[in-house]
Amino acid sequence: MNRIVYILILIFSIPLHSQDLNTSISIVADRVVPFLFNSENNENLLLIRKQAGDKFLRFNAGIDYIENEKLNYSIGIGIDKKFISTVKWNYSYGIDLISRVNDRKKSSEKLKTYSIIPFLKIDYHLSKYFSLSIEPGIDFKFSNNNDYSSDFISNDYNQFDISLANLGQLIFSFNFNL
Repeated sequence: MNRIVYILILIFSIPLHSQDLNTSISIVADRVVPFLFNSENNENLLLIRKQAGDKFLRFNAGIDYIENEKLNYSIGIGIDKKFISTVKWNYSYGIDLISRVNDRKKSSEKLKTYSIIPFLKIDYHLSKYFSLSIEPGIDFKFSNNNDYSSDFISNDYNQFDISLANLGQLIFSFNFNL
């Protein structure tokens, strides 16, 4: 009986993984293992999260470049807050503000996109320093396309749309103190 009590005390005295560490660096899984996870969204490759009180401040950036064909890049900021936390699972909600530029060299067009993405973040901690997560959300997007070609018909337009974002996109995270 004493052995069971000691084991229970030991188990319940172990701190939660997510509360120990205040910083994480994440990368989209299809950049690490492209044959298992395939995504057309190559612009949000890197996500850095830093704890500030009970919230996490977020910075994300990415680039997709093919010489003489395209240069796509994005930069964004955001915030998220945990609402449920256990030893292995964390659930957060938040919002990202992202600016993207898609420069298509062959067609002489530049598409600028500004997005507001509220999301739900679900983390599963494989160990104290490593976790997998998904961040499904809704992308409210305003796009502005500029056609710089000398064609007779210009392809300039503005567009607003709403779509689902990051469904099925797996994220690898490394967690540490900074």
